[in-house]
Amino acid sequence: MLHHLDVEYDYDFLLLAISCFEKDYRMCWLINKKLNVNLERGEDIEVEYKEVNSVHSVFTGEYEDEHCHITLIKNRDSEGILLQELAQIDYLLKIEEFPGEEDDLAQELRSISQVKAVYQIEPNGLKYKEHLIID
Repeated sequence: MLHHLDVEYDYDFLLLAISCFEKDYRMCWLINKKLNVNLERGEDIEVEYKEVNSVHSVFTGEYEDEHCHITLIKNRDSEGILLQELAQIDYLLKIEEFPGEEDDLAQELRSISQVKAVYQIEPNGLKYKEHLIID
């Protein structure tokens, strides 16, 4: 007998799309400096799309307190894109349990001179949103 496990994920987090041509380690450093966080390199995400594997770097840490978890994910690499519907976006910043105003955080990121654009994305509207679930 075959059993299926249906898992429903909670996509209740702030998601910011960032356009920036900096390398992932440099983008991480810029965010650490600007937001006074300590993002550290985590395990990469590997995604297969149309028989092409792509690897996306992940940096994680805590923001302001131990309840706010922040994750920087590289959306585009030389082989492919993590979220196909956001092909023009370089990085995704996922923030769980954000204690402040979303607009203030986006404005802080926009003030980084290397950042070209920042805007908020509704995770539930994304076709491949399950790629954002990182254990």
